[in-house]
Amino acid sequence: MDATAAMSWLEFPGLKEEELNDLENTLRAMLDSKSGGNSKHIDTLMVLAKILEASKKFKDSLNILNDTIALYKNFLPPLIERAKVRILNINRK
Repeated sequence: MDATAAMSWLEFPGLKEEELNDLENTLRAMLDSKSGGNSKHIDTLMVLAKILEASKKFKDSLNILNDTIALYKNFLPPLIERAKVRILNINRK
């Protein structure tokens, strides 16, 4: 799981929309505890939020970041990312 999340960080900036959707589906499957995934894996949660942001799915990105904040209360990066996504979403309207 760690290797896939790490590779996702490296690969997603140059991906096309279809490839981003495939990567999103892969990461969501990794988080699905019903199929053996770890729904609390912080690297996977964070990269999924970034991929959703890159896909302009701001509401979904905010939901993932809010879940991450609830799980890891003392971890600041999701708070910073949430502020950034909210600003991007406001500017989009």
